[in-house]
Amino acid sequence: MSLLNIHSGNSRPLQTIDPAAAVAGGDFRLFNRLKTTYSQSGGVISTPAFAQAAAIVGTTPDPCGIFPNASGEENLFNGSEGRTYSGTGVYQLAEGRLGSIGQQVNFTINGMTTPWIWSVIRFDSSGNLSPLDHAIFPTYYVYVNGVLTLPVFPQSPPASFIQFNDSYQRLPVQIP
Repeated sequence: MSLLNIHSGNSRPLQTIDPAAAVAGGDFRLFNRLKTTYSQSGGVISTPAFAQAAAIVGTTPDPCGIFPNASGEENLFNGSEGRTYSGTGVYQLAEGRLGSIGQQVNFTINGMTTPWIWSVIRFDSSGNLSPLDHAIFPTYYVYVNGVLTLPVFPQSPPASFIQFNDSYQRLPVQIP
């Protein structure tokens, strides 16, 4: 499986991003974008409005370079947005995994179902970006106002991710 992972990566992202061009280019596994407004009182958020929101599952590049990219599968909760369970933040969840072809390859090689990958954009009641809540695979890059921020969140070894199954996911009720 490591050979497939080594040769199926997406291109390294640029220092700045044009979200529309990035989506059109399709060179990502997950893409989520969130711009929101809300009122708050005593640290509790009310009436969030989601001005711009996108949670898009990308494709997986063919590791052999023979076939087109394999489509992804959206999780039922992909694109979920709202107040956090605690009421002290707003969030958007992007969640997907390999599509049916990639899942068949994964099952043939590893004998397991394919885990989900996710990332959660979350802002606290003061409008501060909260630490990234994300799956252990793949690498995550975060942009604020179009500029790449640090740190980059590297992926764990592929074997650590592969050991999970389709129950490895993020549910909206798990977002604090």
